Amino acid sequence: MLHELMTRTGFYLPSIKCRYCTLKTLLKIREGQLWGLKQEHTVLRACTRPPSIRVLVEKLHSYLAPHNLKSGIDLEKENFPDKGWLIIAVASTSNGRDEIFGKEYVPTAAQMLKNPPEQIMVHNNDGLLNVPDKLAALYNKKGTRCIQMVTLTKEEKIRAKMALSQQKMDQHAAAQIRMQEQLSKA
Repeated sequence: MLHELMTRTGFYLPSIKCRYCTLKTLLKIREGQLWGLKQEHTVLRACTRPPSIRVLVEKLHSYLAPHNLKSGIDLEKENFPDKGWLIIAVASTSNGRDEIFGKEYVPTAAQMLKNPPEQIMVHNNDGLLNVPDKLAALYNKKGTRCIQMVTLTKEEKIRAKMALSQQKMDQHAAAQIRMQEQLSKA
């Protein structure tokens, strides 16, 4: 009931089902002992590939620290709010200027989600996928494109497969050279 009443009076709270929303935490937010996000101060930004919850919590703490505010989120206890609320909290405390809201932002390997997105075929009729090949967001951990374009001709697909196999052969050759060097040192 307290969660609902606080939401009605202007607080923007995480989901009531998360471990963060306990009676103690809600009372501390209401009394001003902990920082609470108000609906009138929320800033909405899209974060297409968000980092892990721990990284979002650390970012939130870094934005609250200069103002001597505490969130009540404990990394050791893992009493995390839901990820959607954390993204909005980071956007609101940074006025939407954090790096995670940039169009080139891709989380590092340590910040990646546990469940990678499934591979799908996407049409490129509108040119959305016409981006430089160096953009890491389009590549998976193996170095192949995550998004395969249906609009490639058969010839272009064969060329792409040949380039990929050449890249793999180069990597294999480099690995053999490293092993030979290790053997010669031993």
